[in-house]
Amino acid sequence: MRNTEVVYIGIDVSKETLDMDAGDFGIMKIKNTPAEVRKALTAIARKAQGKPLHACFESTGSYHGTLASECPVMGIAYSILNPYKVMCFAKSVAHAKTDAIDASVIRRYAQVRRPAPTPPPRKALVNLDEHLLARESIMKGTVALRCVLATLKTPAAGKPLKRVIASNERKIAEYDRLIAEAVKADAGVAGLADALATVKGVGGLTAAKLVAWMPELGTLGRRKAAALAGLAPHTRESGKWKGKSRTGGGRRHVRTALYMCATSAICANPQMKAFYERLVARGVIKMVALTATIRRLLCHLESVAKNYYAQRKDVPA
Repeated sequence: MRNTEVVYIGIDVSKETLDMDAGDFGIMKIKNTPAEVRKALTAIARKAQGKPLHACFESTGSYHGTLASECPVMGIAYSILNPYKVMCFAKSVAHAKTDAIDASVIRRYAQVRRPAPTPPPRKALVNLDEHLLARESIMKGTVALRCVLATLKTPAAGKPLKRVIASNERKIAEYDRLIAEAVKADAGVAGLADALATVKGVGGLTAAKLVAWMPELGTLGRRKAAALAGLAPHTRESGKWKGKSRTGGGRRHVRTALYMCATSAICANPQMKAFYERLVARGVIKMVALTATIRRLLCHLESVAKNYYAQRKDVPA
């Protein structure tokens, strides 16, 4: 089937509404509910007269969840786009900004870039992702409260804060239990998490984060894995000027999870420790050496995941 036959649908997502732009096949604004999504996509499919539909929308936290769950049920491919890349494209083609214009820009971006369909996640990964995100939110709040507590001088001011911190710590422990249960609920997820946790410096919680936030691990190859996590250096040159290569973009949550792993691996993993110390001995800035170590660790985890799938003789759905 030729790519030119695909009908791309640009969708601007908000909490309560969706702006859809399918070009000649329909432009509409609907409520962000399963029933309205099914109705709108059915109407577009009817006008498309058999041409395959491809819904495209930006990553918006939980607000695009309805689209991500309804499209596979209806047999419609979808792609979750990087908002930054869409924004850069929008600057070159549009000056005004409204929800309807954003939907049009997303459609035009998809027609030019032809993004690969996003594979629908397994239910176990959806549950795991939600537990992890909730835990991360509480953890960030707890860290902030501890910093405030450290600045307080009077016991009366600190006592209520200590109670909140203690309550948050109990909630974090509860989410740790829920995360462990979510991992064990799916044999494939549990097997991959166990395989990743065999690497020195990688704990069970980090393995769960990698499985949930980088489900492609084991199918990418080292270079693509590093690029997807935002750990690949990008060359910066113009004429005779040659700037320093910098990393950037990618999945921030994955990088954050790997940062603490790398610091542990430098102490516990002889290979990672030797790699890091070799870079520092050559005069490489410590933060740059640590970033290179994180990338090396991720490449090793990619190999571990690939071997796991090879032994099972399958790949993630």
